[in-house]
This record gives sequence, C-alpha cells and structure tokens, in this order.
Amino acid sequence: MNTVAMTGRLTKAAELRTTTNGKTVTSFTLAVPDSRKDDNGEHITFFIDCSAWSKTAEAIVRNTHKGDMVGVEGKLTSRAYTDRDGNKRKAVEVQVQNITFLQPKQKANEGVSEEVSEIADSEEDLPF
Repeated sequence: MNTVAMTGRLTKAAELRTTTNGKTVTSFTLAVPDSRKDDNGEHITFFIDCSAWSKTAEAIVRNTHKGDMVGVEGKLTSRAYTDRDGNKRKAVEVQVQNITFLQPKQKANEGVSEEVSEIADSEEDLPF
C-alpha cells in the first residue's frame, strides 16, 4: 500500500508549468507540523515536496497562495535525475491525487475555518 495523507501550509505560491508533451504540472512544498517538539520546545515541522498534474495542478495554482492550509492525499514517489553539474540525484515527493482547500492564511488569523473544495485527479471537468 502506498498512501500519504497530510495537512500543511504552502511555503510559497504554486506555479503552473507545461511539459514538452503539453501536460500541465505544478510542484510545491508543504510545511507539515508534527506533534513532537525539539530541544528548544518548538514544534517540529517537516517540509514535504509535492507535485500535481493536469486539472489538479491547475486547481491548486488557481485556488491557493503562499501560507494557505491544504490537505493532500497521494502516493509517495521517487525519481532519479542528473543535475546541471552532472551529479546523480534522487528526489522523493508526494504525487497529489486529491486536494482539499482548507484555510487561507488571512482567515487563519481571523480564527475562521472553512473547507472550500476537494478536487480529484481525473480527466473529468471540474464542477466550478
């Protein structure tokens, strides 16, 4: 079984890119808090790389900003690549299959929590 579910805040605005074969994709990082604390009493935060494709990617870029809280479901993937300097690298990330838009940062400061929408990664048209 390969399933990942987490809630966190976007560390920066997601940007849409198009591959050479015309598919849209976005990559972003989620700051995911852990219940454990470090030696200084601060909550531990994990920074998790994520990617999304097609309509899910487009919805993320259209509906989120830096600092927004989202819930993601997906699968853990890894890929090997060669960087610009010719070094072999490995990237591990969550490939997002579903996203729930939870709370924009400005509303978090007002104490308002509102679930906006859930988008499934499919080729069907979005309902909005």
